[in-house]
Amino acid sequence: MILPHEKGKYVKTERWTFFGKIVPDRVPITLGMPIEGEAEVNDAYSFRCVFRISLHLGQLVVDTTFTSNELDVATMRNFVVEQSQHLTGLIGYKFGGVFDVDIISASKQDTNEWHIFGNEWSCLKRQQGQSSIDGEVARIILEDHACNLVLSDFQRALREDTGFYCYRAIEVMMQSERAQKSTDSDAWKNLRSLLNFNKEFATRIKHFADPVRHGKAKGMSGQEREEIIMSTDQLIGRFLDFVIGGRKPLDQNKYPMLSGKPQEDP
Repeated sequence: MILPHEKGKYVKTERWTFFGKIVPDRVPITLGMPIEGEAEVNDAYSFRCVFRISLHLGQLVVDTTFTSNELDVATMRNFVVEQSQHLTGLIGYKFGGVFDVDIISASKQDTNEWHIFGNEWSCLKRQQGQSSIDGEVARIILEDHACNLVLSDFQRALREDTGFYCYRAIEVMMQSERAQKSTDSDAWKNLRSLLNFNKEFATRIKHFADPVRHGKAKGMSGQEREEIIMSTDQLIGRFLDFVIGGRKPLDQNKYPMLSGKPQEDP
C-alpha cells in the first residue's frame, strides 16, 4: 500500500544495499538504466523507502534508504524482494517465460554490518536427525495427492505471498478430509477434530491470506511472517503424521490443542 509521505512521521534512517540475481541465471538480462522508485507502506508495519534497482547480466543490486521508527533487516529484505519481483514479472512477460529473484546478501552503508540470507528459515530449524527421511514414510507421503499439494504450497509460502500460500495449504488439508456432499463448515470441523486445533488458530493465518486472495495488498512484518510460517508448519507436521498413521485422529495427549486468539476481519 503506497501512501503520501507525512513529514516528520519517522525518526530513523538506514541505508542498505541488497545483492542478488535473477533466476534462472542462464539468461543474462541487462537493464539499460537503473529503475528508481519510492514507496510508503502503512499496514502491519510502517516505513518509507527510496530505492534504485540495477540489473546487469542477471546480477541485481538494489540501493535503498529506509525511514521508519523501527524496522528489521528481514522486513527490509522482504520489501526488496517484492519490488524486484515486479521487475521479474515484466521480464517474464516480455520473454514469455518464468523468472524469479534471489536476494543473497545485504550491507548497511557507512557501517560494517552485513547479512547473508541463507536458504533455510531459522524459525524452522529441525532438531538433529530430523532432516533424514525414512524411505517408507517418503513413499506414503509422495503417494498422497493432498500431501504433495500441501508441501508444494508451503514451499511457495517460504518464497512469496506467505499468508496466501500457507492458508491454501491448510485448505488442501480440509478438502482432503471432506466427506461426500458435506459443506466446507463441516469439513473444517472435521479437520480441527482430527488434528486438534481451534478455529482461531487457522483464522490468524487466514487474516493474511484473504486480502491477497481478493486482489488487495496485505503487508506483514518479518516477525509476523515467521509466526505464520511456524503455525502452518505445526499443522503440516500434524497432517503428515495423520496420513502416515493411517488417517486416524491424532492422540490429544501427544498433540495438545493448538489455540489462537480471535482475529478482526482483514
